[in-house]
Amino acid sequence: MAKIGIIQVKYASDTVADKCPICNKLSELEIALYQGAFVIGFPLFPTSKKSEITCTTCKNSIPFRNAPNFAIDKYDTMVTTKKPSIWIYTFSYFIVVMMIWVSIQTSVDNGKFKKYIDDPKIGDVYETKTKKPSLLGDKSYYSFMKIVSVNNSRIGFKLCLFEATAGKISEIKNKPEDEKWSDEVVYYTKEELKQNVASMSNLDQKFVIDDIER
Repeated sequence: MAKIGIIQVKYASDTVADKCPICNKLSELEIALYQGAFVIGFPLFPTSKKSEITCTTCKNSIPFRNAPNFAIDKYDTMVTTKKPSIWIYTFSYFIVVMMIWVSIQTSVDNGKFKKYIDDPKIGDVYETKTKKPSLLGDKSYYSFMKIVSVNNSRIGFKLCLFEATAGKISEIKNKPEDEKWSDEVVYYTKEELKQNVASMSNLDQKFVIDDIER
């Protein structure tokens, strides 16, 4: 299961030789800098930073107020010169960019679709997507419907007799026209069609219009 919460990512560490104030032995004192990150299976955004000084001999964490001056000097240098890598958030940046791109593309497509719906033409073909329950959750099936009549805001469609999953839509398109369409005509108003245009706000809708070809 993907982890959700805050994790600490070590982004810098170094050691100094000095006397440990806890075990009173000359030891290697490790200075480590951490960057907190909120994760949902992958790092999403940074949170607070933390630092610690640990004695490699007794394994105790040394409070900064008791740490030797040499260790504090090394810590100050590290904080100034070492920064967390931005690359751990690369996937998050990619997700954000993709969401922006999808939103823009959807907005452009919706504008085109609604223009076609407002000015319907006989022969326009609407690509539809219907979600149906399956063992692993809803599965999307694609099909088509073609405008055969226009009467003001009432538009008549013939439905395609076939449906397919995303990777097999071309098989439907390649079928002969006289075998593809039903004889029955179904009617939609322009408002009904606009409500069914795919958008970010109706991702869970069972039936949407995914594309319009003219």
